[in-house]
Amino acid sequence: METCDRCRLVFDKKQLSKYDSTLRGPVKSGERLKLCRKCLADKLGERIDQFSCRGVIVYPMNRVGKFPMNAYQFYAIDELEDYDWPLTYAEQIRSLLPAANAACESCGKQGRFIFCSPEIYYYDPFSGKINPAPFPQQLLCVSCLTSKFRERLEAEAAVFDEVLPPADADFIGTPLQD
Repeated sequence: METCDRCRLVFDKKQLSKYDSTLRGPVKSGERLKLCRKCLADKLGERIDQFSCRGVIVYPMNRVGKFPMNAYQFYAIDELEDYDWPLTYAEQIRSLLPAANAACESCGKQGRFIFCSPEIYYYDPFSGKINPAPFPQQLLCVSCLTSKFRERLEAEAAVFDEVLPPADADFIGTPLQD
């Protein structure tokens, strides 16, 4: 049993995700926390809300198609090539970002995020290909995104050995195998 570093509730240690904001971006002096699903969603929402960036966020899942997932990582779109994704992949992700004046489908506030199914990349986060066909997605504000992300974490019983949050840049967030 372990305690969530945020809410201080006790959970089986296999139910806590490891959030680490020290590994990516300009701020290396971030935080390393063990968080329950609710606190993980809330922490990511607070982090994202600090920035004015936009993003594409793939549903959090323990498995994407045939691939088991133990990490959830946010990548700045401008840095995708540094992580061996082709330039065309970055351009395709950028084309999915909401317009500056987009409205959240749930509440009408400013919608800066696309929350979508792993169908976005044909259920293969390593393919480097974006699905041109329609796939389930929602345009959301940060509050609605946090709520939907939490719902998906709970529905999937998702727990990650590594969660790397975004820095202040347009991004894609995706479950991966670390």
